[in-house]
This record gives sequence, C-alpha cells and structure tokens, in this order.
Amino acid sequence: VPVTQIVDNAFNKCSDIVTVLIPDTLTRIGIGAFEGCSSLEKFEVYVVDPASTTPKIYSSADGALLFFDEASGNTYLELFPRAKTGTYTIPENVDNVRPYAFKNSRLEKVIISKGVKYIAESAFYKCSKLHTIEFEFGREESVTIENNAFNELPKVETLILPAKLNVIEDLKTLDKLEALKTIQVEAGGENYSATENLLC
Repeated sequence: VPVTQIVDNAFNKCSDIVTVLIPDTLTRIGIGAFEGCSSLEKFEVYVVDPASTTPKIYSSADGALLFFDEASGNTYLELFPRAKTGTYTIPENVDNVRPYAFKNSRLEKVIISKGVKYIAESAFYKCSKLHTIEFEFGREESVTIENNAFNELPKVETLILPAKLNVIEDLKTLDKLEALKTIQVEAGGENYSATENLLC
C-alpha cells in the first residue's frame, strides 16, 4: 500500500534523523512533522511507479522539499533541512517560499532565483549562520517580500535585491537585519534603489 500521508508531529524532535526519503505518492505532510529535526541534512523524494501518470505533489531539489499546488499551478519551497550548510540556490521552478521554510537552518548564503515571485512572512526565521541573501538579476516578473520575511537573522551582512521588486510591506523588516552592511539593488529598480548602502 503506497504511503500518502505523514501525520502531524510524526517525527517531531527526532534529532538523529539525517536523511528523509519520501515516496512520490505522498499527498500531505502534517503540521510540525519534521519540527526539531536538528540533524536533518536532506529530503529526497523517490519514484514509486515510473509508469504512473498521477500528478506528483512533492518533489525535492538539492535536499529541499518542494510542494506543487495543482489548483494554482504554483510550486512552493516547503521545507529546508535544518542541518544543511553552505550556499543554496532556490530552483527557478519555485514560485513561492513558505512561512518558516528555512526556520533554524544553518545555511550561510541563499540565492533566490528569478522564478520566485513571493517570499512569505518568516520564510527565513532564526537562521543563525546566514550572512548573504542574494536575488538573481534579470527577472521577468516582480517579487513580493512579505513583512518579517527576514526575521531574527543576526549575521546577515549583505542583501542584494532585484530591480523588479514590489513595494516591501514594511521596511522595518530590513531594520531587523542588525548586522547589515551592504545593500545592493539591480540597476533600473522599479520601486527602489540603493545609495551608500541605504535603500531608497
């Protein structure tokens, strides 16, 4: 019988889990299913039946878990493994980054690809090692950054923003980046530019 659901809090605080292998038959992951998995480095979605034509809801990309919403046609970055380090580039097929997707991750640098259109509140929350947030230049569609999308990030020093950036809901979001030293905005910014590392 194929696995289709992981219940709420199923692996909550299972601190020894390093890799999670998920069948592509899965249709739901419950709230807090992997909360507190402090050693988790990788999600990997595997194919159960190569001949199946059923739409796949979950997939993985370089260790992160993605969710496809059939109704909207959007792909979400659902969960990022807490113990994965280094630099991560969000795939270009991702439209949205979920709230708390990167909660407590040990990532040092994130590159947000041209396909991402929306970054939810607290998408990046308590990422204690994150020092650089970089949006790829040359995007065709604008991106929206929700209030508090970058929340409790004590080491972020560099923020590189795209020209096609919708009005940030609350600029105080950036005030919370207390270590911020460098702000750069792609030339031709629709709503913002950067002068002497100040957003204007």
